[in-house]
Amino acid sequence: MDLGRFKLRAGQLVSTALDEVTSVALQSVITTISQLAKDVAQGPGPVYFPASVSVTKGQALNIFNGKFRLADKTLGYPAQAVATAGATAGQFCTAMLLTGYVAGLGGLTANSVYYLSTAGGLTAVKPGTGLIQSIGYALSTTELLVNISQP
Repeated sequence: MDLGRFKLRAGQLVSTALDEVTSVALQSVITTISQLAKDVAQGPGPVYFPASVSVTKGQALNIFNGKFRLADKTLGYPAQAVATAGATAGQFCTAMLLTGYVAGLGGLTANSVYYLSTAGGLTAVKPGTGLIQSIGYALSTTELLVNISQP
């Protein structure tokens, strides 16, 4: 494809007017931007905060005062992450922030949307009252594709 002074050939931008050094530098910038785009598409990923309460893998979490607490639709604590491991109060807890993938769960209904319930719980039944927030989609009975919506 001819783009004036530039040509696109086999996924590489090649300059017809710039010297080889500039073309190499430009290709490096394009590679960096491409990698950044992939990183952004993967989402924020895992985060680590101390737990203010005991947390079980798969629970929905809210960040408050620099610590995880259990998200809760009735108390108005929106989910911001899903625990990828358990932790006791005071220990650091690993969780998937906003988007990601959590495996090794149990009791999910495959091909179902999961919503925030109470005390960090998830439910496949869309709540009719309180904070209504989707948490993710069950790919199987043990895998959750996390995609936390705005409440």
